[in-house]
Amino acid sequence: MTRLSAASLLLVLAAVASARAATLAGVEMPHTVTVDGTTLVPNGIGPREATRLRIKAYVGALYLEKPSSDAGTVIDSRQPKRVTLKFLRDIDRHNLASG
Repeated sequence: MTRLSAASLLLVLAAVASARAATLAGVEMPHTVTVDGTTLVPNGIGPREATRLRIKAYVGALYLEKPSSDAGTVIDSRQPKRVTLKFLRDIDRHNLASG
């Protein structure tokens, strides 16, 4: 994943939802995750559509130690981060990348 697409994903996830875990498209994300002994909370959750038919491909959640709505701050910070993707269907690489 390029830095630009990673930044886009982080920005979308930060902007789409609140800092609480949620259920989206039937996918439930955990309220917290632990990375290297640090508890992270959701910064955002959002769907990704793929193909020209705008089929929901996956739901992604961004977990941070200190939530932020500023993508630059999130990307540049040295805090632990985790992106969790739960795929909703089988979509090949080409269709996922072109969505």
